[in-house]
Amino acid sequence: MTSVRICPADLADLPEVKRLLYELDALHARLHPAHFRCGPGPSRTEQELRRAVVGPDQTVLLARVGAPGRTPRAGEVYGLIHLRLQDAPLSPSVRPVRRACVEALYVARPYRRQGWGRQLMEQGARWAAQRGACQLVLTVWHGNEAAQAFYERLGCRPVNTALTLDIAQSV
Repeated sequence: MTSVRICPADLADLPEVKRLLYELDALHARLHPAHFRCGPGPSRTEQELRRAVVGPDQTVLLARVGAPGRTPRAGEVYGLIHLRLQDAPLSPSVRPVRRACVEALYVARPYRRQGWGRQLMEQGARWAAQRGACQLVLTVWHGNEAAQAFYERLGCRPVNTALTLDIAQSV
């Protein structure tokens, strides 16, 4: 089992963040090509990525191959979690709480099933709790049974079900 170090990304890490998010986007595009596209270019704008890394309400944590005596920034990056804080809308029917949305969680194939995803989620939960969030919220796309099973093992439970109806042919 390879050791992992979890540390916040900074602007120097943007190429690695882009690479991992591209791999995740390619998976989503295979699962749901009607929703996602993944071409030869970047899947997210530079501005989006910068905001994710240095924005006050977001973070990207990286999983790096660890080694004794190395600094937390040393090592190749093979996993990430992107979190965004979200306050509930002001409404009498909604409880006023802060949640952290897991915008992306990805571990490269060779490093899966070694605890990296769990460690990323744990560190992400700590980051969110330190900023007043009471829950992590995430979406798993239909057909991604491995991710569904992973999140269930962590104790995640369904809150709602999103459905879609293609209407282009019926209108």
